[in-house]
Amino acid sequence: MLSVLLGSKNAERVLLFLLVNEQCYASEIQKTFNIPLTPLQSMIQKLEKAGVLTAETAGKKKLCRLNPDYPLHRELKDLLKTAFVHLPSEEKRLLFSRKAEWHLNSNDQFKHKKRIATCLHAFCQRLEKVHCVSIQTQSAGQAFGNVLIKKEKPEQFLFMEKGQWVHEGATEIEFSKTLRWTVDYSSGMIALEHLHYGSDRPVFLFHLVPTGPKTLQSIDSHLCRNDCYFGRIEFNEKHIRFLWRILGPRKNEILYHIYG
Repeated sequence: MLSVLLGSKNAERVLLFLLVNEQCYASEIQKTFNIPLTPLQSMIQKLEKAGVLTAETAGKKKLCRLNPDYPLHRELKDLLKTAFVHLPSEEKRLLFSRKAEWHLNSNDQFKHKKRIATCLHAFCQRLEKVHCVSIQTQSAGQAFGNVLIKKEKPEQFLFMEKGQWVHEGATEIEFSKTLRWTVDYSSGMIALEHLHYGSDRPVFLFHLVPTGPKTLQSIDSHLCRNDCYFGRIEFNEKHIRFLWRILGPRKNEILYHIYG
């Protein structure tokens, strides 16, 4: 969509990928789009030289970000958000996706299914231990609360969250919400729903699938008007780290839900 305006398809890929993911390595973009790395690195160097993005050396790689000091930074992000909104849903999902840790060969289907089941089982066990949540945002302060878990079925969990939002220089605001996690071992995924209107009128958010031993990622996006919601999860014995990415005409937000 922007390639004609920017003069390069790779420039469009780099800028949209950075809009969605905030930061990345050139190799991540290369793997996502399955394109040659050398011309992609050349484009990143051009954008860095022009001041559009910054590239910080991390080991042998360069970690790229949009440059907040670029004179047209705000206008550029507004343009990129508008372009993102008009992308097909599959392209939106692709921009958020990360390559799975597991590499699937044609001869290891059974092994792959076993790995998925093991990850889902481990995640279920971790879900049952959750008792609190903290939420970190870029623009809306932070929140802290408790989580009461109710098991409706063996593989279905209700998260009833209650707490307070804390805004800088403002009073605390109470919040409450209920999420429903449904694990489906046969399909190898988890369905996540918001029960804002009650358990009989759930709002489907997205499906999450294992991408590694301790990671899951949404395979689709939830659309609320023109806003897209994606999710990525990392978990261990101490916590579940749930990243929410929200992008739309008037939204550009990253939320971290840390469940303990």
